[in-house]
Parts: sequence; structure tokens; C-alpha cells
Amino acid sequence: MRRTRASRPGQEPKRSEADLASSDPAFVSRRRLLGGAATAALTLVGVGVAGCKKAPLVCDGLPGIAPADLQLRTTLEYKDTSLALDRLCVDCTLFVVAQAEDTCGTCKVVRGPINPKGTCKVFLRRQPGGPPT
Repeated sequence: MRRTRASRPGQEPKRSEADLASSDPAFVSRRRLLGGAATAALTLVGVGVAGCKKAPLVCDGLPGIAPADLQLRTTLEYKDTSLALDRLCVDCTLFVVAQAEDTCGTCKVVRGPINPKGTCKVFLRRQPGGPPT
């Protein structure tokens, strides 16, 4: 044990914070406590921000659609998400935008819910600056 100050005979020498931290596992310095609290707070903020991410919009729920309309969706190769960013339903003249944000729209040809980021074979590009239908 290292002495930091002279002590009187019979008294234990005073130990530095480093000595206490290395010899006593229950010892927590103010610096370590505040550092741990700051790390925990930042972790919670990170988890909170990650938890706020919206789930992707899914418009494949087809209950109540007639078999003929399901067949038309298949024939026209409707996909809920398009890999071709230049052929999104939201840019098509046949797409009807939903009234509420983050909900499925509709189409004048394909029956059922339509994802704005979807696509199909009858895509007709909307004129630039043209109003959504």
C-alpha cells in the first residue's frame, strides 16, 4: 500500500482515490458515477430514436377483394414495393392519393389498397408538376 501522507502511529495512512478504486471494488468515484450516468442517458436517447423509426407501409392486405380483382392484380404484376424508382405508383396518373398520410392509396385500374412506393405494368407517368389525383 502506498502512503500519500504521513500518519500518526496507530492510524491507517490516508489512501488516494486511485488506491481506493483499485483495492475496493465497491468504491465508486464521482467521476466514474457521472460518466456512467452520461453513458446510460446517451444510450437511452439512442434507443429512443431508433424505436421511433416508422414501419414500412404494407398494402398487400387483401380481405374482401373479389377473386377477379385479385386475378387482375396478378396479371398486371402489382408489387407493393418497386425496385425501379422511376416507376412508383405515386408518380402514376392512375394512382389516387389517400386522404390520410401514411396510408395506402387506390388505383383507377388495379383494385384494392395500393402502396405509393409500389408499381405495376400499366404505369403511366404523371406530367411534371401535375397534380396528384
